[in-house]
Amino acid sequence: MDRTHFLKTASLFTFGATCLSTASAHWLPPLDRLKSIGLGLFSVPKLLENDLEADVKALAELGITEFETYGPYPFSDARNKAFWAEVTPRLGFSVSGFYGKTAAGFKQLLGDHGIRVPAMHTDLYTLEGNMGALAEAANTLGAKYVVLTSIPDYERTSLDAYKRIAERFNTIGENAKAEGVYFAYHNHGYGLVPEASGTTPIDLIFEGTDPSLVFFE
Repeated sequence: MDRTHFLKTASLFTFGATCLSTASAHWLPPLDRLKSIGLGLFSVPKLLENDLEADVKALAELGITEFETYGPYPFSDARNKAFWAEVTPRLGFSVSGFYGKTAAGFKQLLGDHGIRVPAMHTDLYTLEGNMGALAEAANTLGAKYVVLTSIPDYERTSLDAYKRIAERFNTIGENAKAEGVYFAYHNHGYGLVPEASGTTPIDLIFEGTDPSLVFFE
């Protein structure tokens, strides 16, 4: 996505979401005008925990044709796996990745129901330390993007830290490109508010990254 368009879209989204919350149904585009309907699987984690095939079939019958997966995966960095093990008791579910299947097996299951995977969410340390295995899984699934879900809070404690993150993003993007995939960053609310100095942290990421290597979701 073009960076200027990204910023405009992000600013309009809040307004649009507010309008849609009170809009009548005829404001929404008919489903037959959409080329595809995607679902981030982290939105429905418990749904897929018990009967994966039946639940995938049910989602496909609703008209969903794309999934975005989330980690940790079998090849994910140990720090991410440890964090996941710590938080899942509070979340109330534990499934992730390919739900006990290989990447090829998961792709076959989804393909049987007409679903593809254009993007995979993952963590910073897997992107930095195990791009080979991550990209291999992405290429197996047919995923074009490997996406960082968030920057750990202790990695973004200052504006200088954001500058270092931008440099790291360029390296990740270069490594991803060499493996035949693209790296994207999925931002959250942090980084969007100007600091006391007037600098908005996410601007440092936009300004410090190569647009041919780092994309945004």
